[in-house]
Amino acid sequence: MGIIQKGILGGFSGKVGNVVGGSWKGIDYMRSKSNRRTTTTSQRQKEQQLKFGIIARFQQPLTNLFAISFKSFAVKMTGANSAMSYNLRNGITGGTRPLL
Repeated sequence: MGIIQKGILGGFSGKVGNVVGGSWKGIDYMRSKSNRRTTTTSQRQKEQQLKFGIIARFQQPLTNLFAISFKSFAVKMTGANSAMSYNLRNGITGGTRPLL
């Protein structure tokens, strides 16, 4: 169930039908509810998901450090997301082809 926070013209939080509302960094947003995946993941997708998971687990205890140290590199994203992007591109290698 959605909760209207700022009257009829304000943002809302939660689900209303197939619309999801919320707020991120003070910005209200609405998006459609995602659909379930009907196809199986490819080998490259599995490799990318594994790579993402490894970096996410590594970065978790260092999130505050990355928020500060990568802040100057972050354009329209958080410092932690900027660090994730950098580490995905440069932090893990493997295989004979690029995963991104």
